[in-house]
Amino acid sequence: MVCGFGSCPSADTFPGLIVNGTVTADWQYVRMTENHWSNGPVTDVKSSAIRCYELDSTSATSAGIATVVAGSTVGFKVDNTMGHPGAR
Repeated sequence: MVCGFGSCPSADTFPGLIVNGTVTADWQYVRMTENHWSNGPVTDVKSSAIRCYELDSTSATSAGIATVVAGSTVGFKVDNTMGHPGAR
């Protein structure tokens, strides 16, 4: 799964795929992230987790492959309220 957003906040998770208004089960077609329970951020910017925050090396192969017909509307379900407290 490639991030299709201008930026991907590391503390938000997008576990569900939405195809033509139908939301799939969480993590069915999306790689499970390390922070799937906590929504905690990646704190080490030198870590390889900064890319996709994958759970482990097997998470990439555990996500299914969805069949999406050309012209379909595709989106992702956010798992929490998105926001940022601003500069501190």
